Amino acid sequence: MNILWLDVETTGLDPKTSAISQIAAIAPNGSECSIEMKPFDGAEISPKALQVQGITVKQLMTRETQFEGFSRFCKFVTCFDEQPFMIAGYNAGFDKNFIFESMIRLGYRPIQLFSPYVVDVYALTQIYFSDLQSKPCNFQLSTVCAWFKIPLPGAHNALADIRATQTLFTLLRSQWAIRFCPCRKNHSAA
Repeated sequence: MNILWLDVETTGLDPKTSAISQIAAIAPNGSECSIEMKPFDGAEISPKALQVQGITVKQLMTRETQFEGFSRFCKFVTCFDEQPFMIAGYNAGFDKNFIFESMIRLGYRPIQLFSPYVVDVYALTQIYFSDLQSKPCNFQLSTVCAWFKIPLPGAHNALADIRATQTLFTLLRSQWAIRFCPCRKNHSAA
């Protein structure tokens, strides 16, 4: 199964009533896609969500429509012969729920493009630190990236966030073998 690294920024927390304001993806070949969209008519727009993203309602409303944005996103995803993709990201279930709900709202069938499974780097991070005394004060992406000295320019920009998430996953994967595989510990000590 091929992995599509994906992150969304949204106008709220409920995928049924809130809209995606930005979607970014990194394909298996390294190609990137970042699309900014205005919300669908009647979508909840949380002032706090916009504040976190550093945008105003006026800026949000100048973006392309959800239909235009998802048309470009689906074109990006379907140009690869590797569907269905498994979505990977930081709190990936949140992103997957928003992608699925938005695509269904627009008449797309997301199950044809995406596996129901996700790779959640947020969950992997929590497992990684579960038995360590020294750990970040919280598991927000920006905090964990600072902990590991991973650059994160423009936090809450979907493309910057997914690039940092992919880097964090690579780092965790390399550290995982050292921390959790006894055979590696013994081999490296010899």
